[in-house]
Amino acid sequence: MSVSPYMHKFSTDRGFYIYDVNTSEILKASKIEYDLVQESTTLTAQELCGKWRHEYDGRAIEHTLTEIELWKNRGLVSSLRPSRLSYPVDEDLLPDLLDSRLEQLILNITETCNMRCRYCTFSGTYPLERRHSAGTMEEAVARKAVCYFWRHSRRSEKAHISFYGGEPLTCFNRIRCIVEYAKSLQWSPELSFHLDTNGTLLTDESMWFLVKNKIFLQVSLDGPKEVHDKYRVYKGGRGSFEDVMANLERLRTIDPTYFQRHVVFAATVAPPCDLLKANEFFCSDPHNGNNVSPNFVDPTTLRFSRSTPPEGNHFCFQPTRD
Repeated sequence: MSVSPYMHKFSTDRGFYIYDVNTSEILKASKIEYDLVQESTTLTAQELCGKWRHEYDGRAIEHTLTEIELWKNRGLVSSLRPSRLSYPVDEDLLPDLLDSRLEQLILNITETCNMRCRYCTFSGTYPLERRHSAGTMEEAVARKAVCYFWRHSRRSEKAHISFYGGEPLTCFNRIRCIVEYAKSLQWSPELSFHLDTNGTLLTDESMWFLVKNKIFLQVSLDGPKEVHDKYRVYKGGRGSFEDVMANLERLRTIDPTYFQRHVVFAATVAPPCDLLKANEFFCSDPHNGNNVSPNFVDPTTLRFSRSTPPEGNHFCFQPTRD
């Protein structure tokens, strides 16, 4: 008995797509390919022509089946299905990894944020995601997490503690206490700290602390002002670009070497995208040389994805550079 291909079909406003489960590839399909591929292994060409005769002529169906066969020759749209699920690592190795080789601890230090970015995961736009709140991790809880991580990373080559939010710098004093506590422990692996921030709450005090402890800093920056300020706004709707840039310039002045080696940018790509404008912005001083990582919004769940932005507003990203 023939089995249909192991895949998932979906469509958007821009076209028809096939997710091939065995290869994890997404294929852009024509409408006729989209319609026929599911039954290409369960029905004969004659049966397909009979079923779809009101939609497509026989020659178009035969041509499409030939194209689908070429996909199969490349290992795509296969009917193979897994018979067993297993861990990605040896099951005997897993207890050792959990006991002594942990490499990263992420502390969601707060759910509070001073901004209300329109595409934010926690904005209420995405289904099944939490919203911003006043919730903050107690220092005692953070210390217990750090202590657990310390005990279970003794055979790792490196250990990373990351601070995430919300906006972590709304809890700067708590972060400082946690960093000082972590550094007081005797680490076998090399210990480093990472912090994600929107860049608006950087002060001279926090900047000197970041520099002193060589904390890797990822700053959300979408591009030039007209790009960044479209979505990255404060609670009242004011754009944050000028504040972020002023803070970055102060940080670069405090320690240019730290800025070059420890500061990276996260650029969120939101429609419409102007990649050339982004490339020009991130490749110009003072950003040239700082790594930039693109992040993508989910256009299928965001309410704004179907609206037309005002003329002149373009969005962009800069691919990661080594």
